[in-house]
Amino acid sequence: MNGGLSCDGDSVALTAATQPSIEEILLGGLPGLPEVAMHWPLLDFQCGPDQGPDNVIEWWHRADRGELEPFILAVEGSVPDESIKSDGYWTGFGNNPDTGQPMTANKWLDRLAPKAWAVLAVGTCAAYGGIHAMAGNPTGAMGVPDYLGWGWKSKAGIPIVCVPGCPVQPDNLSRDHPVHALPRRRPRARDRTRRRTSPQVVVRGDGARGL
Repeated sequence: MNGGLSCDGDSVALTAATQPSIEEILLGGLPGLPEVAMHWPLLDFQCGPDQGPDNVIEWWHRADRGELEPFILAVEGSVPDESIKSDGYWTGFGNNPDTGQPMTANKWLDRLAPKAWAVLAVGTCAAYGGIHAMAGNPTGAMGVPDYLGWGWKSKAGIPIVCVPGCPVQPDNLSRDHPVHALPRRRPRARDRTRRRTSPQVVVRGDGARGL
């Protein structure tokens, strides 16, 4: 999710990862790694938040409805304090279909973090608040652990995975991504072509499916 306060530099950095590369993760180049679908706008030029042949925000609503299991929620950018202003929004990430109003990064975290197999805070802004958390910033920005709580754990019992950096070092992110901790695939020799259920990795809210 890049709906927080972010420059998207961490997403751009990930494209330079080599150990492993994003292609190896998505195309099954690592032995035993589950099939992965990534929802990420940087690699899907056909999609936008509410338009295009694949409405990406709908994938986020599907995760909220419990239709993507298991999924990993990756957050890029710091989280603002939406309670310290009289009107408007610090962030917006798609719209609420019931109200037509913007869905804030806070609202997505409130809805999806309890349902996620793991939560990943990508980059210094998401991990610790970054430059937006400086004194005097009117947004009251904070990191994901500050927002959810430093003792927070996912429903799988996994603490928030923080991979700081400005931008994040790409190999650190691709190597330390919690997708590597998902149950490993152990195919039998006769069963290697069997199609398996794909864990859905919701990386950014207006991103691509199935890459």
